[in-house]
Amino acid sequence: MPTYTKKKKPETEVLTAQHFVECFSCAEPANYHCKTCSVRLCEKCKMQHGTRNLTKDHVVPTLSEYLAEVKSQMVTPRKIKRNLKEEQQEIQSDCIPTLLKLTEVEKSKKENISIKVKETKRQIEEHLERVIAQFRDWKEETISDLEKEETIAKNVIDNIINDTEKQIDQLHMRCNEIDDTLKLSNNALEGYMCKNLHKNKPEPIQSSYQVSEFCPGEMDKEQFQTMFGKPPSISLQ
Repeated sequence: MPTYTKKKKPETEVLTAQHFVECFSCAEPANYHCKTCSVRLCEKCKMQHGTRNLTKDHVVPTLSEYLAEVKSQMVTPRKIKRNLKEEQQEIQSDCIPTLLKLTEVEKSKKENISIKVKETKRQIEEHLERVIAQFRDWKEETISDLEKEETIAKNVIDNIINDTEKQIDQLHMRCNEIDDTLKLSNNALEGYMCKNLHKNKPEPIQSSYQVSEFCPGEMDKEQFQTMFGKPPSISLQ
């Protein structure tokens, strides 16, 4: 069976095939790459590219620089693994400890809120008792003042009743005196001087009073807050 031997190409030909890249504008080997136009340029065309008004500001690195940049940006399995390991290390050494610390801080805040709310509730209860006691004092004072006025008014009325009853007794006595006088003889009545009732007629004295009605007051929320105090609140920031 005949054997075939693969003919080896000359080294210069291999290098030429591997490294020769034509210029976008001509057939000369390209040494540059315009990143703005995404084309390869030879030395001569690169010079012309930099003198034209439309292309003079383009970024044109050497072809080797451009290929090195592209290679550095290529995603390879090795690079992926390296990035994943770096990410895992950052998670374990930084992210998780930071979040655990944050969790402990937030738990502490939660506990502090409970303590503060408990203390505030106690203060509200004590303040409410003081307000109730103050209302109770106002009630007792109001009732006491009303009862004093009641006593004064009753005393005035009692005095009027006593004076009136005295006048009634005097009138009864006068009537009895008149009965006795009418039983006398005509001779006995001579020289008797009658009292002028119109001049001595008693004038009744009457009291006038008025007990005003109790009008319970109403308190809206704003008035209540002014008296009781501004309610506490919890604000999250």
